[in-house]
Amino acid sequence: MKQFAYRAAKAALATAVAAMMTAAPVMAGGQACLNPHEERADKIRFVQTQFMVAALQCRHSHTKALADFYNGFVTNHRAEFTENYRTLSTYLKRDGRTTIDSYLVAQANLISLGSWEVADFCGEMLKIATLEGGAAREALPLVDLMPVSYQRIGKACPATAVASATAPTGR
Repeated sequence: MKQFAYRAAKAALATAVAAMMTAAPVMAGGQACLNPHEERADKIRFVQTQFMVAALQCRHSHTKALADFYNGFVTNHRAEFTENYRTLSTYLKRDGRTTIDSYLVAQANLISLGSWEVADFCGEMLKIATLEGGAAREALPLVDLMPVSYQRIGKACPATAVASATAPTGR
């Protein structure tokens, strides 16, 4: 039985790698730089996606704790996640990428693949979920605690580009 589970896990990993490779152009990006507001939105979406992956992957090993946490987390941060979705969608269009949905699927695949390299991914995610504040806790500070590390989706804008992009247009 263990050998069957190992083969099934290996097949799932191979599928994830294939999905990641087909999603690589989506993740690669174009020429647009990422301003701090966009990077913040991506980091928060990364935290949300990692909790989503954990809720799905760990639903048998950690009962419903991660799924319940994720549902509360999404509910408590719905407005912020909606704004981040818009911000990322705008960045991805400016960068010449396909759609935000393609990006989010590729991000979830990469997190899922990365979770295989974390000794106790479900246990680590459960620890983070049960930190003081629980689902009401701010999402952004959690990015540095995630077991799968965040990777910036594009190059950071130089300070002068950020200043000119946020300067009033005189309208």
